Amino acid sequence: MKTLRVRAPSECSGPGRALWWRLPACGAVLLLMLRLLLPSPTPLTRRACPALLWNYDEVLDVADDFEGVFSSAGEPVAVVPNTVHFLRVGQPEFSFVEYVCVLAAWRRQRPDWIMFHTDVFDFRGELWARLQATPGLREVIQIVHTEPLYEVFGQRLDRSYGPWHAGDLLRIQILIKYGGIFLDNDTYLLNSLDPLRRFEMSLGWPLHGYMGTQVLVAHPDARFLRLWLESYRGAYVGSLWYYNAGQRPTQTVLLARPELVHREPERLGVDAPLEDIYLERVYDRWRSELLAVHLFARGTRFVWWKGRGRGLAYPVVFDEHNICDYNVTLLQMAQAVLPSLCGGGGFIPCESKPLASVPGRFDGFDGEVRSGGDDDALVPNVIHFVRMGDRSGEVRPEEAACISAALRTQPGADVVVHTDRPRLEGEAWRRLRARVGGRLRVVRRRRPLHVFGLPIRDDATLHRVAALRILTSVSPAASPPRPPLVCFNSVCVFCRKHGGVYVSNTAYLRADLAPLRRYECVTASVTASVTASVTASVTASAAASPELVAAHRDARLPHRWLRHFHDAAFVWERRPQAPPDFCHDLAAGEEAAAVVASVQGVGDPRAAKAVSPEDWYLWERDPESGGGYDWLLNML
Repeated sequence: MKTLRVRAPSECSGPGRALWWRLPACGAVLLLMLRLLLPSPTPLTRRACPALLWNYDEVLDVADDFEGVFSSAGEPVAVVPNTVHFLRVGQPEFSFVEYVCVLAAWRRQRPDWIMFHTDVFDFRGELWARLQATPGLREVIQIVHTEPLYEVFGQRLDRSYGPWHAGDLLRIQILIKYGGIFLDNDTYLLNSLDPLRRFEMSLGWPLHGYMGTQVLVAHPDARFLRLWLESYRGAYVGSLWYYNAGQRPTQTVLLARPELVHREPERLGVDAPLEDIYLERVYDRWRSELLAVHLFARGTRFVWWKGRGRGLAYPVVFDEHNICDYNVTLLQMAQAVLPSLCGGGGFIPCESKPLASVPGRFDGFDGEVRSGGDDDALVPNVIHFVRMGDRSGEVRPEEAACISAALRTQPGADVVVHTDRPRLEGEAWRRLRARVGGRLRVVRRRRPLHVFGLPIRDDATLHRVAALRILTSVSPAASPPRPPLVCFNSVCVFCRKHGGVYVSNTAYLRADLAPLRRYECVTASVTASVTASVTASVTASAAASPELVAAHRDARLPHRWLRHFHDAAFVWERRPQAPPDFCHDLAAGEEAAAVVASVQGVGDPRAAKAVSPEDWYLWERDPESGGGYDWLLNML
């Protein structure tokens, strides 16, 4: 009897048996087609791949030549020049983020020089014009011509990654030649780097990671700079973006000789999480913990999904307008160096001559006159009235009279009413507009909702913040686009910066302010009597809000006042007193009375002798209501 043997089916039998070679074959064919169709970077050569092929003995002998010159523990004084370097090859225009980073480097580091290394003939664009117009910054800017690099030690730079690799090489050459602080164009300084200037070289080097190149602080003779450059010789790998810049020098030099640099694992922010920059608000914490942070401006596309869940549209190219829609750390950083950002806008174009006599900064001023006449007035001949808040749309007769007085007493002045209301109303306002016509300008401004990240909760704070921002900085309106200059009669200033004379809505000007515009700053806090005699008394209390502030755009007192709003517990009535040389105060009652008087609450202009009969018509009642002051005008 025969036993039948049944063979069990093999696991590899059937149609799937051939998949083990067909799928890899299809993948290889696909990669080959992509290799032929797409341009590829330089192939990775065998001799450049292993880091252990580095000749330690030959290269580290170079470092030994500098032994004893510097101490790895730091020198007692700064040995690195206080010069900040930016590299801009093929970049004639500044982005908004780069503009903010330049301002941060200048404000936080206060360098002796800021060098822009570039191959372009000259930078262009509105943001570059603003940098040049910033007093104190324009004096330290230097443009250094730099030729682009296309090879290193006879090795041609890669077609794809070549521009970035050239930037890595140029920063080494710049520091070897000049020394100083090299910053990527999108690196933001949170604090001064002076503590790192005591070391031969400092850089960001995270734990269990490679060194960062975004922030480099180095003496021209720093040993690591030459070793870093030498590591490219015969070992350039163009197909890897960060191999020669960070991976190779870390593995071949720094791991063997870590004492060549001062290592900062976190404080230079070379690997700061993108979510903290573009989704959170951590500026205050970073300000106390970090020295700098790399913003990685091109990386907003990596947070688009998380941003979508928070109502933030990414990727985005930030500018001074759309950044206001992103209440994140980046906005806090920008507002720290641009206090007026997101505070509204409007500019007043006119034709005039430039002002050449304004000093770059007012350090050392003693509150005295510092110009030679009205033609050289330090303060622009612009009168600002501010009407902000829900109850600011109705213009009362005494408020319209103050505007009329400014137009009459300030010859050649531009009188501007800044408001967040869609339109101003009231019978007195209509009569004033009919009388003065186009001599009065109305600028629509967005209402500031925050000041330094803190919400504005009352109309008094809203009014003060808006007025201080107008005196210190004004954002341009959406149209007309990008004016090169904004001029005010005898003064011409760049488009985001102007000062002028702030007048409260119930302050009645009685004299020409030309003599006062020759000071850096003038304040007057007055109250006027509405009795038959014309009197005015200066408010002695520090709690009083000035009725008049005439200030240059860089005057120290308005900027100091605005900075106080950084503190959530700040109370205006208890604000610290500024040094007396910051501003010229009209302390004498007669002196103040000759210039300005308060007409708050005036119901009958005849009882307030401060009001000129020329403005009585603003109180005139309609014939239907009876009465009126036409007979007074006829008598005059």
